[in-house]
Amino acid sequence: MENNDIVETDDSRRTQLYIDDEDVMVRILKLPEGDYEIVKVNSSWMERGFVEGDVILFADTVEAADGDIVLIEEDGLTRLGVASAPGYLLTVQGPRPLDPGETIVGVGMGLARRLRNAAPQ
Repeated sequence: MENNDIVETDDSRRTQLYIDDEDVMVRILKLPEGDYEIVKVNSSWMERGFVEGDVILFADTVEAADGDIVLIEEDGLTRLGVASAPGYLLTVQGPRPLDPGETIVGVGMGLARRLRNAAPQ
């Protein structure tokens, strides 16, 4: 991954990234080469095993399946969710259809976590 491959989006939590066959994410996680949206988790979601600061790689070319972590966009804001079936999200109360303003814009493909904070400089 080269620095010039990263294009910052308006939201500092989200970054566009192209990973190729030289990237560790492709080799270790067996991800397909291509464009991904990288999203930093901004609050822990313990039911799904995410902690604040985790980084999730989302692909927009994959159809969400039952149980997939998805990136949902609504009114210019994004949030994480869980797919239940095409056009449905899984909630605490059970499956519900996507609201008219909600769009699934990515399906989670990989997760990266920093295990230790960087040393102060």
